Amino acid sequence: MMKRVLGRLLAAVLTLALLVTPSLALSVEQAVELLEGFYVDTLPPEAYQAETVDELLTLLGDPYTEYMTEEEYQRFLSNMEGGEAFVGIGVYIQLTDEGILIDSLIGGGGAEAAGLMAGDVIIAVGGVSCVPAASAHQALILGEEGSYVTLTVRRANGVVSDYLVQRRAVVIPNTTVELIGGHIGYVDCDSFGEETGSLFRTGVSQYDWQADIWLVDLRGNTGGWTQSAVDGVGAFAGAGDHLIYKNRGGLSKESYFGAPSTRDRAVVLVNGYSASASELMTAGLRDQMGAVSVGSRTYGKGVAQLVLDERGVNGYFDGDALKVTAYRFYSPMGTTNDTLGVIPTLLVDNGWDEEVALRLCGGATEAATHCLRLELNGQFYYVDLSQTSIPAIEGLLASLPPDVPLWLGRGGVWEPATVGGLEAEYCLVVDSRWFDDVADSPYADAINTLGTYQILGGVADGIFQPDGQLTRAQMAALLDQALGCPPVYGSVYSDVHPNAWYGPAVEAVRRMGLMEGVGNELFDPNGILTQEQFITIMGRLAVWLNCFVEEYQQGLEADTLAADPVLAPYADWAREGVAVLDRSADAIFTEGGSMLYAHPADIDPKAPVLREQAAATLYNVLTTLGILAY
Repeated sequence: MMKRVLGRLLAAVLTLALLVTPSLALSVEQAVELLEGFYVDTLPPEAYQAETVDELLTLLGDPYTEYMTEEEYQRFLSNMEGGEAFVGIGVYIQLTDEGILIDSLIGGGGAEAAGLMAGDVIIAVGGVSCVPAASAHQALILGEEGSYVTLTVRRANGVVSDYLVQRRAVVIPNTTVELIGGHIGYVDCDSFGEETGSLFRTGVSQYDWQADIWLVDLRGNTGGWTQSAVDGVGAFAGAGDHLIYKNRGGLSKESYFGAPSTRDRAVVLVNGYSASASELMTAGLRDQMGAVSVGSRTYGKGVAQLVLDERGVNGYFDGDALKVTAYRFYSPMGTTNDTLGVIPTLLVDNGWDEEVALRLCGGATEAATHCLRLELNGQFYYVDLSQTSIPAIEGLLASLPPDVPLWLGRGGVWEPATVGGLEAEYCLVVDSRWFDDVADSPYADAINTLGTYQILGGVADGIFQPDGQLTRAQMAALLDQALGCPPVYGSVYSDVHPNAWYGPAVEAVRRMGLMEGVGNELFDPNGILTQEQFITIMGRLAVWLNCFVEEYQQGLEADTLAADPVLAPYADWAREGVAVLDRSADAIFTEGGSMLYAHPADIDPKAPVLREQAAATLYNVLTTLGILAY
């Protein structure tokens, strides 16, 4: 029986570095007991032979499970909250020719207490003129904590007054909310501390009456407390189950209770350093309200840790703590972001992601002469091309899958548009990710969509070879690229050299349980993949990607599958995969449908699978499970 969870759950990517490794207060026996109670997987047999806690955690092979001394734990908690402390008057400023402009105030600062306001201009500090303002004038504002400084301030109405302002220790919160462009609610979230959910709700509520769309910036956010991310989703989507966990005891849910703070749309900015709780929030907003995300594929950490300390486990800790991987987490639709990360709606190069996201938030400028209208996740977005840089337009167009509806506005008259047509009209050079040889394939859109998201590679630059057969090595490479697996070296197969072009991919998918050898320590990399072999592998992929599909698969019975006439032509070992791909979505989702490229009865199980058929099935899996949403 699982013990009651007494710690606090987090999902974050943090690195703790020490010059000296201190002695451990936690004993090996205590560590083993805690791991047996909380660790997400069964401990490996060799772990019970460990003589030290360090050796035990090394044998576990989990980079996220670690022991923290009291000093490390305090540093960890400080990093989690993400606030930056300094001494000052508590304002955000701009240096202008008219003086020091106060952009906004930090709560609890001396400026707020003295009655200063956003829009005020400091024209003198301690009698020294700040017109025009320079960094030397900014330095005059700083000083010892508790000391005072006299500021001469000109209000927006022209009134000039002196204010005596106390310098205080101020903590910049990890999450700030402001209004930009007069109508865009901008949330900058650097980490998910314990108060982040409250900061989301308060900030969104404060500006909701002025904002008509929200831009949530999670770039570089490596995670934090999961409940804070759930509360962040709730600020936009309202009440609901916004997170699903799985441990050795089964599935559980984490929910938000309450009304949304806004009903406006959201655009989310992410990059490769957006991890864990920030991935959780991005996927939650995608699943619950069709939010659009912009940027690069996220980090791919789909496990959550439980921090065990003296507050939850009596007699084991004295200021120190043990961080344990206790859960795998899934989006509201049941999909994992582990390894593959969250794939953004628009995969845009880092140099232009911010501008593209801002332009999407630009508003419904339907009367603009050069306005691009596109439909994403069932909603219209408008981009004023006359106000957008050429590289950003090119980056946006390169990120669009082929079946995204486009229109070009000419003074309120909307005409259907294409990427090629826009490229020609505006003299653009779009670095297309589509393939040159798939136009005649019945699965052309699916193939080019996977190319757009850089999930699929061709056999050469711009060449996919849709009617080509698929070898086992190519299948491993296809999965490896689709999932974004980190490089894995070494091989258990005598016919797979670790340095072969497919070597790391074969080892990666083997460790994930998606592909296995053919026996006698052989993988047969050049072997042609049959339809039923391919379907079996893709069925495993669907189970790995989605916890609800996994539950469906666990409920299948061999006798029932054997008695099914549709499945009779397939080998015993292949029938489960066919059932998973063909029927699980109908059993799980309101809008289901088969994830196979054709009906099972129309597929010859022993025939070679073609590259276009493999791409179509992969596309169906990713879109059906909500991993690709556009």
